[in-house]
Amino acid sequence: PGGRLTLTGATVNGRFGIGQNGNALGLLHNQADFLVSGLNNSLFVQTSSGHAGLDGKFYGLDNAGVAQAGAKQTRIAEVIDWQIGAFGGQALASYQTVAPDNAAKYKDTSVGGRVSYGVARNVKVLVDVGITARAIDGQATQRLNKGTLALAFSPDNKFWTRPEFRVYLSRFNWNSPAAAANAATFGAGGRTSATTVGAQVEYWW
Repeated sequence: PGGRLTLTGATVNGRFGIGQNGNALGLLHNQADFLVSGLNNSLFVQTSSGHAGLDGKFYGLDNAGVAQAGAKQTRIAEVIDWQIGAFGGQALASYQTVAPDNAAKYKDTSVGGRVSYGVARNVKVLVDVGITARAIDGQATQRLNKGTLALAFSPDNKFWTRPEFRVYLSRFNWNSPAAAANAATFGAGGRTSATTVGAQVEYWW
């Protein structure tokens, strides 16, 4: 009771500069009131090959004259979310492997979550943290950490209520292998940390 199973699939056929046609298959199980009332659980199990992506869309399409590679991918992710009184949140743990058609295989591991606490009728405090690692065959593991503190305003103070306006402070740090792998972007000049301050609106329709 309270459970729902969703199955998705895709087939991609075409002429690609690198890689093969592909297929994707995904399984999602949602369980309401998992173990206790107000706690919801979602389990994702996904696999894909070639130019089919884990999300059921195309992966690595040729673009601007550059041939992009397909990949064999697998992913498993466990997500919980809850709202108990003024306390809400969501947490995630995921593991993914990607074996590109023309490059070394790599593995991504991520753990993170966001919690909210309603301090007034239309105001909530948000705290989120995330840890991500990428291990590429024959290379040092790349690591990235993130922490954010935010004050949010919405029609009520529940975790999932939208629209939501936030003012936030985020702190990021990563190791030297991650900086080297992203030297053209956030790792430019060997940089290994950053702080951002900003405002953000999230709205769904």
